[in-house]
Amino acid sequence: VPDNPDAQYSFSFNYGIEAPLAFGEDLSIEYPYDITDMNDTFNSSAEDGSGDSGVQVHLTEASVNLTFVSEIPLSLAVSASPIDVDGNVITDGVDVSLTDVSGSPVTIGGGNTGNATTTPAVIRIKADIESLRKLDGFRLNLKGSCDGRFAGVALNKEQGIRLTDISVNIKGGISTQL
Repeated sequence: VPDNPDAQYSFSFNYGIEAPLAFGEDLSIEYPYDITDMNDTFNSSAEDGSGDSGVQVHLTEASVNLTFVSEIPLSLAVSASPIDVDGNVITDGVDVSLTDVSGSPVTIGGGNTGNATTTPAVIRIKADIESLRKLDGFRLNLKGSCDGRFAGVALNKEQGIRLTDISVNIKGGISTQL
């Protein structure tokens, strides 16, 4: 230190905190996830149901088969609601149910990195033609809790839930002009 009393000194430092996110046994979380932009596929503003693509959908019932793949340490109960182009739940004219392949309500078991759980499920849709014109997609309502096996397990950015093996079976018909 110099003997100069008028000298000025400065210093700085940086610090960081790493706090892993983990869930406890008392956790209860609800999260809606919207699957949208299906309206153009199923209908249009034309009275006959044909859209810009020239596709006509005459749907009496449809089944969307999918598989939930989870690497997050939560057990999730999942239900589905039909939504319109404004994101509002459609309450009349469209019946939607989400079940596992045995017909029971869907529960996705907790998973972890490298140890994902897979849960096949089916979204069943029945709609009249007017309600089908409003349909834009589905709101998946996920309600999660953490059981003792995963309490305190830290999350990382690689963990999540994926939908795979998606296919649609339609009772009714689809027509197009080539």
